[in-house]
Amino acid sequence: MRKSIAQQLAPLGVLAIIAAVGGLRGVRTASLEVGAGVVAERGTLEEASAQTQHQPPELMLPPPSPLSVAESLAAMRVAPGFRVDCIASEPVIEAPVWMSFDEDGRLWVVEMRSYMPDIEGTGEKLPSNRISVLEDRNGDGEFETSRVFMDGLMLPRGVMPCYGGALVLEPPSLYFCKDSDGDGRADGKDDVRIKLLDGFGGIENPEHAGNGPIYGIDNWCHFSQHNTEVRFDGRGIEKRGTSGHGQWGITQDDRGRLYYTPNSNPLLMDVFPKHYGARNSNMSSVTGMGENIGQEAGTTWPIHPTPGVNRGYQDKVLREDKTLASITAACGPSIYRAGLLGEDFRGDVFICEPAGTLVKRIRMSEKNGVPRGENAYNGSEFLASTDERFRPVNTCVGPDGALYVCDMYRGVIQHKTYLTEYLKAQIRARNLETPLNMGRIYRIAPADFKPRIMPKLSVLHEEMLVELLSHKDGWYRDTAQRLLVERGAKGVERRVREMLASGEDWRVRLHALWTLDGLGLTGPDDVAAAIADDAPALRAAAVELRAYSVNALPNEELDRLVSVERDVSVRATFAAVMRDGGGGGGEAGTERMRTQLNQRTHALLHAPDAYTRDALLSSMKGVEHKLLAQVLLWGKDGELSTWPWGGADEYSRKLFATLTACIIRSGDAGKLELVEIAAVLAQTGDERADLLYKRIASEQRLEADEPKVFGLSGEPKKWLAVAADSGNSRAADFAASAIYFDWPNRPAVKRPKKMRSLTPGEQDLFAQGEMLYGKCVGCHQPEGEGAPGQAPTLVSARILLGRPDNAIKVMLHGLEGEYTYGESKYAGSMPVPAVETDREIAAVLTYCRRSFGNVAEPVKVEDVSRLRAATRGRTKAWTREELK
Repeated sequence: MRKSIAQQLAPLGVLAIIAAVGGLRGVRTASLEVGAGVVAERGTLEEASAQTQHQPPELMLPPPSPLSVAESLAAMRVAPGFRVDCIASEPVIEAPVWMSFDEDGRLWVVEMRSYMPDIEGTGEKLPSNRISVLEDRNGDGEFETSRVFMDGLMLPRGVMPCYGGALVLEPPSLYFCKDSDGDGRADGKDDVRIKLLDGFGGIENPEHAGNGPIYGIDNWCHFSQHNTEVRFDGRGIEKRGTSGHGQWGITQDDRGRLYYTPNSNPLLMDVFPKHYGARNSNMSSVTGMGENIGQEAGTTWPIHPTPGVNRGYQDKVLREDKTLASITAACGPSIYRAGLLGEDFRGDVFICEPAGTLVKRIRMSEKNGVPRGENAYNGSEFLASTDERFRPVNTCVGPDGALYVCDMYRGVIQHKTYLTEYLKAQIRARNLETPLNMGRIYRIAPADFKPRIMPKLSVLHEEMLVELLSHKDGWYRDTAQRLLVERGAKGVERRVREMLASGEDWRVRLHALWTLDGLGLTGPDDVAAAIADDAPALRAAAVELRAYSVNALPNEELDRLVSVERDVSVRATFAAVMRDGGGGGGEAGTERMRTQLNQRTHALLHAPDAYTRDALLSSMKGVEHKLLAQVLLWGKDGELSTWPWGGADEYSRKLFATLTACIIRSGDAGKLELVEIAAVLAQTGDERADLLYKRIASEQRLEADEPKVFGLSGEPKKWLAVAADSGNSRAADFAASAIYFDWPNRPAVKRPKKMRSLTPGEQDLFAQGEMLYGKCVGCHQPEGEGAPGQAPTLVSARILLGRPDNAIKVMLHGLEGEYTYGESKYAGSMPVPAVETDREIAAVLTYCRRSFGNVAEPVKVEDVSRLRAATRGRTKAWTREELK
């Protein structure tokens, strides 16, 4: 019952920008949190008023007036040498949240006009949203022509032009929509509207839900914050599962690697393709998925006081001048893959920070295939504004090479899900509910930029499109490749293959390779050429091409990928596909090939990075116990091996921990193998038996009041033999653990049970908490596993399962500080959850402390009431140090 309800509630979600500016780690409302000392507590209006009286006067800013376009432009400060122009504004567009250029330079804009009409969200679900297409026909730089492609939409979240129409994300579904009757709209009876995929959230709470898509260099359509990606052929889709991380916005670099921006973490990326990272559900986290690469880019420099941020009352969130010190609402990223702004900008990332009313430039560098980002400026930003209603939420790079910025322009951006009585009072007092449905789109270009007529690629012959694969700007290469694939242009094969063989720029060769793949034309010679290419991007692409088995490559090339390759993205991608031969091949069939495969597997397990290890393990779902047996029990020549190779180093310990965790999650058969491996080691007196015993005992929670039963697929004969061997020093431990094993047809066994069952009243509390947990799944996920850059796991969580007082404090006031997810560290802040009463808090905690494999006492309502009273004056979130 618990799982099904949680999964039903899982699609609760908002624009991550809205999430960012909302409940997760961002601003609650751009200007409405003046005196933000109370935002961490969902108290009564009386409590909020009392706390407001204690706010420093400098935090009590006057109501911000909405500015005209000219006034808002005058309030902006852009980096020297650039200028900002408004290319569209209200009433032509209203509340824009997403935009994308098509092949003819037309700008498709998603307008979320129904979002939060008032503080109660009255009418938010009305189908009053639309997608508009803007066009600059005369080349003067102003998009003077606008037509509504679709209206009557409910909270749309993305649009991607393709096949003469567009993929449209209107939750909970993805559609292909096309104007077929020539009126410019896709809402007539003869027009095309094909539902392609369901499962997207974003209706009840548009916060943690899929958004996008973007067309990837691999010819797949990728989403942020969704667990599926699709390959669309104009009629239907092929789909594959992926990791579901990210928040609002997604972008790709010249190699096709994906990047995201979740709130307090300026930039995350996938070191290897994320569909490989999602294959093994036994892995709780995969190193390299949502890798936190922008930690050095978090500092911000707004040009006006910004007390209205989610944690503005906390130490070090605001500087002495009351400006935001660090990123809190990162969203809408774009990697700059053009030359107009200057070659120094190529490869850098632009992200939006609506809390600080600014757009940040992140300077990128790369070492061994792993990018890193840092602030491009010290003490300033690429673009900043003193207009508190300037809400940059998305960016894109146009065909002209300029940077386009999507400004939702409004005072209230906090969703009702997280709106406190205090914030409601502030909104009313500062007249922030209106005006609604303003919005602007800005273009940033060099000061001497002269607009020109946008290109019209749709009229080009296929031969001309092929030549655009060598264009210096990424928009042209991406669009030309997409059009060639859409047209099924197999007649250009010879020329494309020439570019693969002789293109001077690796980017040209890469697009040629993926174009051939999109047309179904890749063959052994193409893969062999790419795998031997000097550019890591070509080598990485070669090993994941769907049409050809990587195992068919020459042994010397495969061995080079294992032992010589230094680019982590390449080696990790190879590790991910090696065991299944890549997208198109099967696992090696001959004994010799299997032997070579095992040798390469062991070598990759001990590569000098965790990305490669986890990429390999992602391909081994269900056979992790076999790998552990090989590694622990047998050496290269068949004798008992020594584990870990190279000594008890940190890397080997992590590998051991990951493998055993996967086996425990894999099912009873794998767990039986794990238990028996431990017994074999114990029978030989091998001290490594203790590693496995401690891991199994930890899973059983033998020290807890109520240990867990460890299910096995059969009788653990070797383990029981050790338990019965009075001469074995581990016998007592093995016997105590064996009590909590279970297997088919095992005779009844008396198990000490210290923890009482829930009373009827506590069972009611648990059931209520199960329903309320639906408000938490966006971050913590249905099974409490958490997500990169969003939230840590609740499984065996120290603060959750320790003294109830600590967990209650977090629910009352929030939690902030650095945390670890997998092997990456993230800056994070848990806001006060959207549960208000003492009973609701007790219910959620009771549910979480008794779910996801957790075993702990329920939480009493009276304890919540006691702590609320004891901490009533507190306005800061708790830190992990305080709750030790």
